[in-house]
Amino acid sequence: MIDVLRSGGVLRLTINRVEKRNALDLAHYQELTNQLTLADQGEQIRVVWLEGAGGNFTAGNDLGDFLKNPPTGADSPVVRFMRALMTLKKPLVVMIEGAAVGIGCSMLLHADMVFAADSARFQMPFVNLGLVPEFGLTYLLPRMLGPLKAKELLLLGGPFSAVEAQSFGLVNHVFPVDDLSVQTEKAVKALEKQPAEAMQITKQLLRLPQEEAIEQAILAEMEVFEERLRSPEALNALQGFFNQK
Repeated sequence: MIDVLRSGGVLRLTINRVEKRNALDLAHYQELTNQLTLADQGEQIRVVWLEGAGGNFTAGNDLGDFLKNPPTGADSPVVRFMRALMTLKKPLVVMIEGAAVGIGCSMLLHADMVFAADSARFQMPFVNLGLVPEFGLTYLLPRMLGPLKAKELLLLGGPFSAVEAQSFGLVNHVFPVDDLSVQTEKAVKALEKQPAEAMQITKQLLRLPQEEAIEQAILAEMEVFEERLRSPEALNALQGFFNQK
């Protein structure tokens, strides 16, 4: 489920599926899309705060759900979520505790500010599972980190720390876990007080030069992702993943 808390001009969304380390299934994507859409439509909402419950941000896609209900094109719940997040007019602040895996990493490239606990762990294990990156990673990551570092993170798919994530530009600040929520709230409150229209226009201008390219990358990645989900290589890797659980 997605816990929703409205406080003044702040919409706080909490991914709450603790028993699955907040892995996202189609229902979660649909609810997140609904909430982000409502946030953009409501003038009262000035900032969106996204986090996970129970000491983790998200373990990424619920792979069992994806195998049963694979995404099917531009109107699939996951692509609709990607588009809603990518085009969100209101500032989006993400708070990371614990695991940020798969789309839990790639969505950070579309956030406006990201704060992480010093114990947070990040990973993009798409290739490890016989799959391919998504959410525009193949376009955005090389431009952020350079092609060699992007290839290392995506082809090897290994974990990295919050300090490394900050050095890569995926995270703004790293705090001790006990201080994380307080520091995130400070940033959220500061954004809440900023001129709302000026912030939204600035976001649009920052996004404009690469918006079309990112959209094309997302659709191309998702088309291949769907094919890979049915490939023998991915099915074998995913079976190994489930056997380890």
